Amino acid sequence: MVGVLALAALVGIAVGCLIAWALLAPKLSAARAEIASFRQQLDAALARESEHARIADQERQRLERELAAKDERIAALLEESAALKTQVQTLHERLEEDRAYREELQRQLRLEFEQMATRILEQRSTLLKEQSTETLEKTLAPLRERIAAFEEKIDRAYTEHTKGTASLREQLQQLFQLNARLTEQADTLATALRGDKRLQGSWGEVQLERLLELSGLQRDVEYKVQVSTRTSEGDRIRPDVVVYLPEGKHLVVDSKVSLSAYAAFIEASTDGEREQHLRHHVQAVRQHIERLASKDYYAAEGIHSPEFVLLFMPIEAALSVALHADRELYTFAWERRIVLTSTTTLLATLRTVASVWKHERHNRNALMIAEEAGKLYDKLASVLDDLVKVGDTLERTKRDYENAMNRLCRGSGNVIARAQRLVELGAKAKKQLDRRLLSDAGGSDPESTPPLEP
Repeated sequence: MVGVLALAALVGIAVGCLIAWALLAPKLSAARAEIASFRQQLDAALARESEHARIADQERQRLERELAAKDERIAALLEESAALKTQVQTLHERLEEDRAYREELQRQLRLEFEQMATRILEQRSTLLKEQSTETLEKTLAPLRERIAAFEEKIDRAYTEHTKGTASLREQLQQLFQLNARLTEQADTLATALRGDKRLQGSWGEVQLERLLELSGLQRDVEYKVQVSTRTSEGDRIRPDVVVYLPEGKHLVVDSKVSLSAYAAFIEASTDGEREQHLRHHVQAVRQHIERLASKDYYAAEGIHSPEFVLLFMPIEAALSVALHADRELYTFAWERRIVLTSTTTLLATLRTVASVWKHERHNRNALMIAEEAGKLYDKLASVLDDLVKVGDTLERTKRDYENAMNRLCRGSGNVIARAQRLVELGAKAKKQLDRRLLSDAGGSDPESTPPLEP
């Protein structure tokens, strides 16, 4: 009985399970379909998020590259600013040295003239007092002219030095303004770099002319532009600039290097493009070095230059990236007697040349002053010798005068007393002798002595 009941229970349970399955089967199928649809939506959402993440990563990498380029530009500008500050400090020091040199020269000249004048006055004051105004004026006229000419030369030298000092201050101000305009000229620079090679060459020559003006050198005096000459083989060449040095020496400067590849490097948007254009830029610089070395400017007719040529690249960063990309570039140029220069280094070189010329002019002025001082001293010595001779002549004349007067007026039986005695005795005379002479001669006054009776 129990077994029957258990069997019945099992049958009931089985029947209940079948009924429940029959009722739940449609809902389970719908749930599975909904789960599959949700999974598809989830996979699509994950794919979209993955694509967004990939795009965001690419943008991040691009921004990081731009940030790195900006950092390099900032570092380059900071380096240029430091170089300019160093140069300004150097120019200030040179200005102080020139001021000290001028003050010391003035002090020495003043001291020498004071000593010379004091010595001359002490030695010759007695003689000068005995000279007549007319004789002294005639004697000192040549000396006065020499002194006036000498003072004019000193004033001219001082005026030239003052103008040079003012020009140096103005150039320092221009140097500061040039540093401030570096960023503002970026657009103009890019436009010039995208032009043809002839436009680039003209732009480089304009920048070179600006540096020459800032350096203080005088055009057609201390440098010349586009000088036409010939090589030792007879080929005609025309260097951009020839800078003149003392003792007949020269410096040749060239500014025709191509910067098109550098412009493309700046505008490139990917690392691959930048690397390619940078290689082209280095190659262009090397090719220009080879062309420049083949011209032998330093051996050209009429040019006495050290055996190297200055290759000017008007953009600091263009030279910097080329040297950074090719560590052997500077050595490569030097072996071919080419010196690579940028705006900062060339300006420092030209300012050094201008300073050398300034010291050369100062030395020449000092030599002229010394020569004029020697001539002035010789002339003064000659004048003083003449004054001594005049004094000796006056002394001899005075002694002769006194001797003659002694014979005329003094002593017993002197000439004046005898002549006056003749008048007193009746000699006819239209004039009378001076009373002082008669008094010295011991004769009587003609007005107080009555004439003799006929």
